[in-house]
Amino acid sequence: MTEQRFINTPGAISQLPDVIAAFNAERCLILFTNSVSKFSSIEGAIRALPGTVKHQQIVVRDRIPNLEALLVRYKELRSFMPQLIVAIGGGTVLDTGKLLSAFLPLESIDRESVLATTSLTTDPIPIIAIPTTAGSGSDATPFAVYYDRETKYSLEDLRLVPQVVIADAELTATLSPRQTAISGIDAICQAIESIWAARSNEESRRYAVSALDLLLPNLAPAVRAPTPELRSKLLLGANLAGRAIAITRTTAAHAYSYCLTAAYGVAHGHAVGICMLALLPLTLPRVEKERLQLITAAFSTDEPATIEHSFRNLLEDVGLEPTLAALNLNSPEILKRILREVDPNRLANHPQGIDSNALLARLRLE
Repeated sequence: MTEQRFINTPGAISQLPDVIAAFNAERCLILFTNSVSKFSSIEGAIRALPGTVKHQQIVVRDRIPNLEALLVRYKELRSFMPQLIVAIGGGTVLDTGKLLSAFLPLESIDRESVLATTSLTTDPIPIIAIPTTAGSGSDATPFAVYYDRETKYSLEDLRLVPQVVIADAELTATLSPRQTAISGIDAICQAIESIWAARSNEESRRYAVSALDLLLPNLAPAVRAPTPELRSKLLLGANLAGRAIAITRTTAAHAYSYCLTAAYGVAHGHAVGICMLALLPLTLPRVEKERLQLITAAFSTDEPATIEHSFRNLLEDVGLEPTLAALNLNSPEILKRILREVDPNRLANHPQGIDSNALLARLRLE
């Protein structure tokens, strides 16, 4: 895999025509959400594309990337067969771009063949990622996430890492405070999980610590009074957190969150934050000393016990409900379902396992 090119300046979208031209592609697919399609800077960049490049634009309206939508888009786009994919949006759009990158080169696909795919047998289509949220990390990872009904799946291949990322803070200017908060909390949780993950190494920890140094002090200010400088820092922090989990994968906070998103509609980053708050006092005592010191230093404390309080304060400070009780989702039936439907393979990356009864009690708290 070639080193990713990361362009992080306000107004960087204007570089898109030159970036596309460097790929020498004759056919380009451009994916975006309806909200970002109205940016004049994006319209201008698309109008300035080289005349030799044929392009097709698709608006992605899916709440989460899903298999049904992939099959529909495959049929719509197979005859066009792009040589380059530009994905402009949040995690759903970026994952949609990755899925099309992986499956459009195949002669045919159906539900069964997609679900059975664990590795790629053909080269995927190159991707330019233009994130409009700072949190999913999809612009930096080799994972393409999708749901089939209420079950989450993830395709992994290093060739799915976007070759170029254009991180233009101006494209995040229309995010609501809540959207900014949800995305930022997701990235913070990715970085924390990457530090304590079983697969953590020195490189991943460097990325994770750098991510926390950017995200923790800047998320709340960016929610309350955003500036291009603050948003640029969040975009870089999210990319670094994505690079960290690309090495380590995520752990229990993400694993338990997927049911909340798929079955109950809790936004992904918010769901992860709620699970992280529940897991902190159960996990930090089990983290080896060197890694624990990295986390405590990021939170500007010497006492691990204060991190739970600090993280809860951060959730509340950015306007997110910190518990399932606050969302009326702490009934015994829901809590048991969250524990029942978690993927045990994802839990294997968490430090020294989890006491289910203790976690159940934590998730029940107000």
